[in-house]
Amino acid sequence: MRLWAAISALTSLLTSTVAVDPAPLHTQVVWTASAPSRTFVGDWETPSSVVLVYGDEWLETYEALIESLTEVVDVTVLIEEGQDVVMVEDGLDRLDPDRRARIWSPGHEVDSSWPRDYGPLQVRESSGAVTWLDSLYTLDRPRDDELPGQLADWFGADVRPLEHSLDGGAIASNGRGLCVSTVEYFELADIDATDEPLLQGLMSDLGCEALALVPALELEDTKHVDLVMQFLSPTLVVVARFDPLQAPEDARRADRAVDVLQRTATSMGLPLTIERIDSPPAQGDLYPSYVNFLQIDGYLLVPAYTSVERSIERRALRRLAELVPDKTVLPIPSDEVLPHGGAVHCLTWGMVR
Repeated sequence: MRLWAAISALTSLLTSTVAVDPAPLHTQVVWTASAPSRTFVGDWETPSSVVLVYGDEWLETYEALIESLTEVVDVTVLIEEGQDVVMVEDGLDRLDPDRRARIWSPGHEVDSSWPRDYGPLQVRESSGAVTWLDSLYTLDRPRDDELPGQLADWFGADVRPLEHSLDGGAIASNGRGLCVSTVEYFELADIDATDEPLLQGLMSDLGCEALALVPALELEDTKHVDLVMQFLSPTLVVVARFDPLQAPEDARRADRAVDVLQRTATSMGLPLTIERIDSPPAQGDLYPSYVNFLQIDGYLLVPAYTSVERSIERRALRRLAELVPDKTVLPIPSDEVLPHGGAVHCLTWGMVR
């Protein structure tokens, strides 16, 4: 018996795990030395026109977006290099009888399907006019990098260079001087968050009075903030909420983002309501996200997934509908696009007047 007890005790010791406190999460809030004369356009501002890329690998998502968007806004459809323009035209004839969607002129093809990231950033001047900023984009996608200048010609807009790599999905704004990105994205983009003169210049260009750097999701490759949170108004922001039993690290990261946002808003004297949206755990390194939505006039276009537990999706869609009572929540099927690492917000770029 004593031998058996000793063996049992040894087995228990060898198979037990020692609880280790998780590594501390780095966050940072940067303030401008003086209030900027411009502001970064808010996530919530309604676009007058939307740009998206024809998606032959996610036709269900693309067609749902076209049908929903063309009810209220004009749409410009971009074509990736090598795609069949005639086929896209034929599809638009079927989906858009009112002709609110038009194809980008041949000769201006793009490299990828994420206009949110390589489209121009938008800032509002003190006069109320909107200026576009052309951020640096990845060198292996030269057509994408050229798009802001081409769109400026297309829409007759004023565009200026921004000498930093800053994807559109990597920054969120309440349109009143509060900007949010992630610590990991700044590291990925090689923007030195300890270089005070560099940060002051960047924030002046962007029109950010405060820049809150929050944790990115643990396994997500781009480290973009639009999979973590998005502003529904200048004083209302939604942040993903993860079950700490199913996704403990992402739950911790999202909770920390809430804390940083609240403290930053309080320091600005800004009333800010933070609402949480139930989010499923990652599927491998892919995140089905309900905060990666697009706001248009009268509608909130929200990703929807058959691969997610129905109760989670119902709670997320119901809560969003409660938060935007003046809009209709439209679920956009996004299973096909999920393996490519994005959703509705990533696939669209909206021009604000």
